[in-house]
Amino acid sequence: MLKITPNPKFDAVVNVPVPGEKKAEKLTVTFKYMNTTARDAFLKAMNDQPKIDALMGIIEGWQGVDADFSREVLENLLTNYAGLDTLLFKAFFDEHHKALLGN
Repeated sequence: MLKITPNPKFDAVVNVPVPGEKKAEKLTVTFKYMNTTARDAFLKAMNDQPKIDALMGIIEGWQGVDADFSREVLENLLTNYAGLDTLLFKAFFDEHHKALLGN
């Protein structure tokens, strides 16, 4: 049954390429759900803030990392894995769009 208000958070798998490894590591990220109004406001504000602040605004936690979710650990991951920020934003928006398309 379709809920009037979706769950406030959702999980998405992000495949993170690891230098020197043949296969990507799977990172399960728990994102905060945003309705269309909140998502539009987030997109407008996103250009005026550091990527780390934008990501902290949408990520609730994760599984598949050898440390608990925190700003410091996220900053380290973004420094050590080029393009991870893009993969995280893509997973967040892809899941929202998938939901709009009916999964």
